[in-house]
Amino acid sequence: MVASESALMCSPGALALLLLLACGGPAWAQGSSPAPASSAVTIASQVPLRIAVTRRTKLKLGAAVAGSLLEPLYVGTQMVLPARAIVTGKVVDAPPVDRATRTAALMDGDFTPLHVPVVDFDSVRLSSGAVLQMNTVAHVRQGELIRFVPKPKQSIFQKIKSMARDRIKADREEVTAPHKSDRLLRLLYQQLPYHPQRIWANTQFDAELQAPLDVPGVSAQPVAAAPADALLREQPIVRVRLTEGVSSESAHSGDAVHAALTAPVYDHERRLIFPEGAALTGVVLKATPSRRLGHNGTLRFAFRSMQPLSGEAQTLQGQVKGAEGESTANVTVDEEGGVHANPDRNRFVAPLLLAVLAAGGHDDDGGAGRQGLASNGFGIVVRLVGFTSGSRNFATGVGAYGLAKSVYRHFLAHGRPVTFARDTAIEVQLSSRR
Repeated sequence: MVASESALMCSPGALALLLLLACGGPAWAQGSSPAPASSAVTIASQVPLRIAVTRRTKLKLGAAVAGSLLEPLYVGTQMVLPARAIVTGKVVDAPPVDRATRTAALMDGDFTPLHVPVVDFDSVRLSSGAVLQMNTVAHVRQGELIRFVPKPKQSIFQKIKSMARDRIKADREEVTAPHKSDRLLRLLYQQLPYHPQRIWANTQFDAELQAPLDVPGVSAQPVAAAPADALLREQPIVRVRLTEGVSSESAHSGDAVHAALTAPVYDHERRLIFPEGAALTGVVLKATPSRRLGHNGTLRFAFRSMQPLSGEAQTLQGQVKGAEGESTANVTVDEEGGVHANPDRNRFVAPLLLAVLAAGGHDDDGGAGRQGLASNGFGIVVRLVGFTSGSRNFATGVGAYGLAKSVYRHFLAHGRPVTFARDTAIEVQLSSRR
């Protein structure tokens, strides 16, 4: 028996089996935790891609447009397109601007037949180098998220100091921010009565997919679910996009507001609270339309429930903290999340200054310099005429026009509405309803 055991242990087959068990065991153990599988993920149609143009382009049909994604795009819990992914497309349409914009341009002395670019971004380059073909329709969007923070009461001196600080900051950004040549050329165009039209660098678009887009090579990462009280403990501020527009001009108290999450929401331990695409439903609490004589609109709404793509709806409290809009928009929020369009900060100063300049243009001792400054109703062309003509009546007439236009816009015209278009980005703070 001992001899047979020794023969077995010394046989080549036995040695090979022992070597396989010694070396293969750890490999099998490692195989019990497989790496995340890669597969194709489909982005649904009508989902917008946030794109910024990277170089100046002529506004004409067929002109090539280059840009990059401003934000990553998620599907569920997976990031399928990273930020700064390169996209390309072409101009497919250029309809005229709306009547209000056209009228305002004419009042400022701009007689260019203004048009709005519509772009089809038809390809996106992945980090792997692969290029995906897609079909989109892209429209210009407002490019900055304005966070509405209630401002404390300030004295007149504090307001002047704050305005001066904001002006210095804006001027510094004009000098230091990228695309300085574009800003200078755009400023020059704004002073001319007729000028070419361009799609400027850093112009932002919402490119809605017209058909689903399959993105290959996306790694599926397992994610644990957060506990039921995570929303109350975390109270996260999330980014959502409106799936339907809402405006102070047409909304009524009790109307529904619909939005969708643009990125998954996690707790501090990286456990999933809500996936991307979860639908939020809210309600309009108050809507006051704008009116004549400079009465601006007011809009207040809040979210009441969240419905994941799979699972039951969850009641919650969602308060608006910020929304996309123009960087110069003068809006505030009250303690209950109501958004107000406020009067222009310079509504009294600007007309007063224009009145002084218009009166100074008719002064015999004003000279060409004052007459040129009084000719501020239009752009630089009219000012040059005011400098060179030496006509007091011309300078005073144009100055009076500028004064009348300023008074009309600040005090007599229709006030500004609070309008959030479809796909507007909104910041919402979520918490559980108690």
